[in-house]
Amino acid sequence: MEYETMPFPLLQIRPKPQAGESLLGYCLRLGHANGYPGQTWLPLFVKKHDAAWQNLTRLTGHDQTSLACLTGPAPASLGSHSHHRLGLKVTYWNHHHRRWCPVCLAEHGIWQTEWLLTLQIACPSHRLLLREKCPGCNQLIRWHQGTMFTCSCGTDLRHAATRPGTAAELALAKLIAQAIRPLIGLPDFAVSNIPTPPELDHLHPAQLCDLLWFFGAYASHRPNTRPQKIADHGRIEIIQPYLQLAMQIAQHWPQRFHQLLEEYTLPISGNTASLRVYLREMHQALYRLLIHPELLFVREEFERYVHARWPDKLILQQDLRQAHPIISLAKAAEQLNLSTGAVHKLIENGTIKGCQSSSAKGKAIWMVERSSLDAYARSEHGTLTISEVERMLRITPKRIRLLIESGLLQSLPHDKKRTRWCFQLETINAFLEQLNHGQISPEPDNPELLSVWEITKRWMQGSEPFLAVIRALQDGSLEVVGRTPADHGLRALLVSRQQFMLWHEQYRRSRGFFTVREAAATIQIDINLLYHLIRTGHAHASQQQYGYEKRMLLGLEAKELERLTNDYIWGERLAEKVDKPVHKTAAYLIKKGLRPLCGPTIDDGKEYVFRRADVAASLA
Repeated sequence: MEYETMPFPLLQIRPKPQAGESLLGYCLRLGHANGYPGQTWLPLFVKKHDAAWQNLTRLTGHDQTSLACLTGPAPASLGSHSHHRLGLKVTYWNHHHRRWCPVCLAEHGIWQTEWLLTLQIACPSHRLLLREKCPGCNQLIRWHQGTMFTCSCGTDLRHAATRPGTAAELALAKLIAQAIRPLIGLPDFAVSNIPTPPELDHLHPAQLCDLLWFFGAYASHRPNTRPQKIADHGRIEIIQPYLQLAMQIAQHWPQRFHQLLEEYTLPISGNTASLRVYLREMHQALYRLLIHPELLFVREEFERYVHARWPDKLILQQDLRQAHPIISLAKAAEQLNLSTGAVHKLIENGTIKGCQSSSAKGKAIWMVERSSLDAYARSEHGTLTISEVERMLRITPKRIRLLIESGLLQSLPHDKKRTRWCFQLETINAFLEQLNHGQISPEPDNPELLSVWEITKRWMQGSEPFLAVIRALQDGSLEVVGRTPADHGLRALLVSRQQFMLWHEQYRRSRGFFTVREAAATIQIDINLLYHLIRTGHAHASQQQYGYEKRMLLGLEAKELERLTNDYIWGERLAEKVDKPVHKTAAYLIKKGLRPLCGPTIDDGKEYVFRRADVAASLA
């Protein structure tokens, strides 16, 4: 039964979710309305293995569309919730304890998603620092403790005092608020008298959090520590100094950033070893953490500083020359010595591969694929060798030949002058364009997304599985939701993890392999009974490798399922065969002297299973 159509919700009072409300806070409000304090009542009503929205629908009767405005981490007892992170890393979510603005809580009566962000420490609307400790007992309040508006000690949280935020704290709070609000269904933030750094004003929440984390972690870094490992960063008093340093860099850009780099190289001033010893870690973080095109200004400023200080002797020269997979339209025009309009026309006719990024405010930014630009500059008469195509598609020559032989990629015909594989640049660009390669994802680190590289490397190894993935990408069975800007070619494509898992299950079944659970559902048998048949040797199971961990998956082949249903009979099929009610069928056959293969009186099983030939002979 689908939960959405259940006519009788489990709770008597079912308040509607509000825009901007957190999932944890809604569960608190739901319990409060029905007389259940905290969230300890949830496990009594729901099953943990179900999806969170299914359990909420079962509790309230509200469908998934009505519950879509709820974001943030889900209570563990409610089940999995696949879209709660909004593309943010788990680092940026605090579900350990509550944070709140007392004025907002008193005015609106909901616990906001925004308060769950580890980097949000102030309320820009009321210009107050968020509260996270009870004013009565001075303890952090867990979500399962207390009630909707009170701590477990009885103190009303709506009357808690808190200090006004500083200018830097309010600027940070405004940045996060205006970035997160479009994703949680709230209107644009209208407070205009809080100045914010222009470099950070238009960033997506995932990009903004990465940048602030980078600035704060390295500005407060001390020797012999790991800069980005901040213990207990969910507490305001711990993360606050980091954020203050981060905002100092952002508000005084780039002078304060240069000062930070000076501090890193100060111990061995004037020695080129300083670059290797003190800046390598920061340089690696720039290339791994700040991968989005809108954050490239930090990397460019870093390289500008390094080249100005060490103009003639660079220990990290090769590292610094490692190019980002995409460049701006203006830089591409500069390299080709053309106008930006001419480069845009080359993108439109497919001569050069372009890609598009959208800012948090919806502004479209055109970028150029560096590998496509380099191939255009190098190629003679618009032709590419297989080595150049390998660099553009980021796959091996063997897989390029597979694409050609299967008709998924077209090469130029061989002639007397051309005996090796050659390709037209426009053909490669068009092939990538078919796969929606041109749209850059604003949240490439979203845990709900899976790269095609990871799929082909870890789940779909081998030639045939690789071709199956490419065909699925082309026909839309697997929908590309964007690409990561940190890579290019097929490796950069991103698909929904949930969609891939469903597709992979269908693919596995189409190849005639069913997991034990899938097999039990297919032949309509209790899963524990099927496991019993496997253990006793009446059903033959085998193992296949599943995933990159080389974990072996126990399952049955389609032929074995067919043999089971041909050789044995149970349940409703048995009742139809004997023409008796299901609960009387087994007793009737046993009374006739028929011995079952297994069952309650034989091995404490849940259901009797008979050999089909024995049943037919007994009825004859």
